[in-house]
Amino acid sequence: MYGILALSLKTTNWCNLNCSHCREDSGRNVAREYMSVDKIEDYIIQFQELPLNLSNRITIDGGEPMLPYFKKDENYIPTALTLIAKAGAIPVIKTNGTWGRTYTDRNLILKSLAKNANFTGRAITLNMSVDEFHENISGVSNIIADVVFSDYLRSAIHIEISGFNTIGSIVAVARLRSDLKEKEITTIDSRNDDFVAYNNNGGGIHVSTNYLNDIYRLGRAQRNFLYTVKEIMPGCVNTIQLDNEDNAVLNHTVREQVNNRDLASVLDCLITSFNRKQK
Repeated sequence: MYGILALSLKTTNWCNLNCSHCREDSGRNVAREYMSVDKIEDYIIQFQELPLNLSNRITIDGGEPMLPYFKKDENYIPTALTLIAKAGAIPVIKTNGTWGRTYTDRNLILKSLAKNANFTGRAITLNMSVDEFHENISGVSNIIADVVFSDYLRSAIHIEISGFNTIGSIVAVARLRSDLKEKEITTIDSRNDDFVAYNNNGGGIHVSTNYLNDIYRLGRAQRNFLYTVKEIMPGCVNTIQLDNEDNAVLNHTVREQVNNRDLASVLDCLITSFNRKQK
């Protein structure tokens, strides 16, 4: 297999949103369940043993992966993050950021993440969706503001925002930056689409911005994928996503049931199916 392989752990299908574009088959009308810590640890160990060029980032995804906090299970996310850090990887959480709307949720989660980062010595990356589909500008803005104004949070939490290669996503990012300005946070363009956000005391953070390319279809179905990777090739980052229902998906395109097989054999089947699909 060519390129870099990244691991995404889809810990839950539940989400507090029911977005029309969602490719993850997630929403409010599914069980509020999430992947066991034992399964997370097993998948990470097997991933690290693959004889491939592996990404140094492991992502906790969903659904909305902050679900355990809403169920008063405040140790779940820190435990998962610690397992990622112990594997020598950068912990990434892909979230819609709507929990940032309320101070109580925001304060609980951000302090929990920062405490974990200080414990493991690994800063945590929050990757938040900012686009025309998620009504979450105020939540994401509040989260960024809290990080910008806190020395403690700035050293522990890195911020990324993800959208699509559409005018709507560009407008959403502009709205976000306008909202930050109202909170007395200045934003300055950096490289590519990134920007720097800093407060009036000079404390600031770098906000990475990523726009997904090759969107060709929208729709609420697991197989109505927003984008496709044309082929596995050197330099590409390929993603294997493992979920709570024992599904393994490569590049959001081909799927295999794990069924107690080792990850290496599942990946072999996925690559074969993926290459066949590209022809």
